[in-house]
Amino acid sequence: MTGFIAHVPPAAVAAETVDNEPFFPAVATADVRAVARFDGAITAAVLRAAIVAAIVHVNDQLRAWAAEQQAAGHVTLADVPAPSVAGQSQRLASYQRAITAAAQAHLEDTRRAQATLPAGLGKEARVLESAGLRQSDHWRDARHAIADVMSRMRENVQLI
Repeated sequence: MTGFIAHVPPAAVAAETVDNEPFFPAVATADVRAVARFDGAITAAVLRAAIVAAIVHVNDQLRAWAAEQQAAGHVTLADVPAPSVAGQSQRLASYQRAITAAAQAHLEDTRRAQATLPAGLGKEARVLESAGLRQSDHWRDARHAIADVMSRMRENVQLI
């Protein structure tokens, strides 16, 4: 084994915008790629599939809340009153964070299934445990961001 690791720069991967439901904003693959620090090894098709899965998950979690907002006369998420940070609604920033975290969780599962695992001395178990912890962290971040969109308290419960 030579230890060579291929790195594909993200500039080599085409960026696109993934359309969303009318209430929620479209998602730019380039934004998710940059925030999640995905290099070009995550192909455009794989990233798009993860973003679509993330949109479905996050929108399902927000569906009842979005219906309440629409009933109150807010046509889009951007129309829902919220403080602004860095020129953007906190709700929009939290929605983007939820999508990115959920996409990372989906991709972590894919990468864990495809990983080349080291053999011997219990390394395989440690690598899989580390990947599982990262995936759990991404799901936690997505749940927190979804709560932030709705301006609800975050809950984090662990079994002892």
